[in-house]
Amino acid sequence: MGQQILRLLKESSEDNVGTDLFIGKIAGAVYLREGIV
Repeated sequence: MGQQILRLLKESSEDNVGTDLFIGKIAGAVYLREGIV
């Protein structure tokens, strides 16, 4: 599920570069939740 979310956010970033920071926050939260970091 996490990979799908990141993929969708990555695709959306192509339309709006301003979402990079937003994607970074989401990715960080996902990694922390899954204990990857």
